[in-house]
Amino acid sequence: MVAKSIQAIGYGHHYLQNLTPPLEYAPYVIPDPLAHLSLPPSGGCTANRLKISGGSTTLSPGTYCGGLEIKGGATVDLRAGEYHLKGGPLVVDKATLRGQDVVIFLSDAAAELDFTRATVQLSGRRSGPYAGIVLFSVRSDMVHVFDRSRLELEGVTYLLRGRVSWINQGTPANNAKWTTMIVDGFTLDGSGEIRINFAPHTSEVPYPTALKVVPPNGFALLD
Repeated sequence: MVAKSIQAIGYGHHYLQNLTPPLEYAPYVIPDPLAHLSLPPSGGCTANRLKISGGSTTLSPGTYCGGLEIKGGATVDLRAGEYHLKGGPLVVDKATLRGQDVVIFLSDAAAELDFTRATVQLSGRRSGPYAGIVLFSVRSDMVHVFDRSRLELEGVTYLLRGRVSWINQGTPANNAKWTTMIVDGFTLDGSGEIRINFAPHTSEVPYPTALKVVPPNGFALLD
């Protein structure tokens, strides 16, 4: 990991290697900057246990119940708008998921992310109450897996109580102009580099004002 500063509450008991600069003690816990936002109502089911294998498909905003699986080299494009996943995971396995001006709501604890050898290119909402957000999860304990995938998530990935297992291979391309991730923790494994860009001034996806928080004494971790 290479950054301007890497800090952690608790400092010494965190198992982190290959950090530049070395890990420092974080003196201040940042409260959840998006605590004022809640999940919107999901409405009735647009589709139930939808599975897409191969070919090219375009989906419209709505509620996808029982999970959504994209496999077998499929390419799925999302039209602009709000997508609700509930009752099952979002699986992208050896396939591609793309969309601009979208937000995906993970509406319950079953709506976990499972990206395996996938290409996921999503950019967040450009206006409205969820402007700047690309993924927004219910505040429940969850486990998300990013396995040897190319992830271009332009905007905020908000998985407050989600633990992310990120397995990397090589240095996947990342053309997302900025990414912010709010998660409960990462497990990082594999080789190569994970590049996360941060140039919001060049993006059509606005950086949320609520995230422009500078705590006393510098940077720190979310509570």
